[in-house]
Amino acid sequence: MCMVVPQWADLEGVNDDEARGVPVHSKPASEHLDWKWVVMEETWMIMTEWHRRASYCDPDNFDMYIYNDWLGYGLQELQENLVGPLFTNCGTRRVRRV
Repeated sequence: MCMVVPQWADLEGVNDDEARGVPVHSKPASEHLDWKWVVMEETWMIMTEWHRRASYCDPDNFDMYIYNDWLGYGLQELQENLVGPLFTNCGTRRVRRV
């Protein structure tokens, strides 16, 4: 699926549809072969879900005035929760010595 042009992207390579104001994001990549910002739909869903969760970590989103480090602590915990399942099997492999 086509994704939104990233903020850091060079806009000189934008195709004609986007230049005319026709939105290309969320369309199938097979319909827009010249679009260079493509992502799998599952990846997009995971990213938007974790972006939503990250917004809950920022006390400023709730007009709270508390210690500033809570944002960092919350983002670290989110990273641990996201990457943790990937490393569950890393230490379980047993090495056999011959």
